[in-house]
Amino acid sequence: MKSFKLFILGIILISFSFAQELCQPVYTDALFFDEQVELSWHQTGSYGDILFDECFASCSTAITAMTIIHEVDNGEGGWFRNTDSTVIDCGSGLYPCEDGGEDDFAAIAQYTSSDSIPIDSRLISESIDLTNYTTAHIEFIETYSYPEDAHDSNMVEISIDGGQTWTSVYESIPAEIGEDIWFMTVDISAFAGNEILVSFRYYDHLGYGERWYIDNIRVWGGTGAVDDVCGTFSNYNIYADGALIGTSDEEYYTATGLENGNEYCFEISAVYTEGESYKSAEICSTPMGPFQVNPLALNFDEMVQGVYQEMMVTIENFDTLSAGFEITSVELSNIDAALDVLTDPMEINLSTFADPSASGFIPGFWGVSDSGAASSTYVPYPSPEDGGDFAFVNDD
Repeated sequence: MKSFKLFILGIILISFSFAQELCQPVYTDALFFDEQVELSWHQTGSYGDILFDECFASCSTAITAMTIIHEVDNGEGGWFRNTDSTVIDCGSGLYPCEDGGEDDFAAIAQYTSSDSIPIDSRLISESIDLTNYTTAHIEFIETYSYPEDAHDSNMVEISIDGGQTWTSVYESIPAEIGEDIWFMTVDISAFAGNEILVSFRYYDHLGYGERWYIDNIRVWGGTGAVDDVCGTFSNYNIYADGALIGTSDEEYYTATGLENGNEYCFEISAVYTEGESYKSAEICSTPMGPFQVNPLALNFDEMVQGVYQEMMVTIENFDTLSAGFEITSVELSNIDAALDVLTDPMEINLSTFADPSASGFIPGFWGVSDSGAASSTYVPYPSPEDGGDFAFVNDD
């Protein structure tokens, strides 16, 4: 299940849909527990008119959606390019373009193959006309993989001279963003009144760093207040199977008193003084007891010599507490199940394991590994005073 976080620069809410005046909740997550389900969601916002809207809904066309310029070009890494200069079609793992959708694609910037090969690569929007607006905002979703390998921060930049010069408006720090998915909103009202380009700049002066994922890029233009203009918020309504079951003032809610093993389908709406928004896309979840084992027993059919059978058991703990368990079976240590067990005297002068010509090992040592190489550490075995046998199984 994806986790998301909200980062705010000078504003509070983020947009999702401009076709609706009353902004709705989206991207509801559901975590099931014993007789309860924990819900969380993301609230959208509105900042005027959407002037640029790029979401990477198709992997095959993601690379063509925006302009790519490699300021430092070593043939490796950067936007949509692998370390061997081949094309990367898209990244994946982010939220869909539409609430409830199936796509999870993203723009991706890749590291170079060595920490001595730098990279400076820009993903650039089309020209965005802010000449008739007094406020402006950029929204996007971002996350990283291998953030611990980054040597530098990445940037969101604005140009008002067609890309000749750039001004950084946001610094993306991989160590702070990590592998969570963040919804970012940046106030760029200082650039209102101009035609602008927006650049997502992937930069590493050494190389061999992180992967950066970007999706759901929007640029808003407004003429009124800088703040969200979605409505006068009151609360959230929580629905289960179409029935109102509770309200919340925050972007989370725990549905309790549920029956384990039954599926429940949830929707969230936002209530404003002006009315109620559309509901979020439905998400379904089934609460379960804290400790689940499936199946409880494994029964193998009778096997003939040389036949191999495999079965799988799933053990899941949905509680926050540790739970001990054990796996037991009927007796297997009997002569019918161990016909291939061989023995050899322990006396060093009689044991074939002590005879280099027979075993290939230094006398008194036994090697454990492939029969042809036996390359693991040798383990000494002292002979008992009363003799005895060394039992072994030929598993080759």
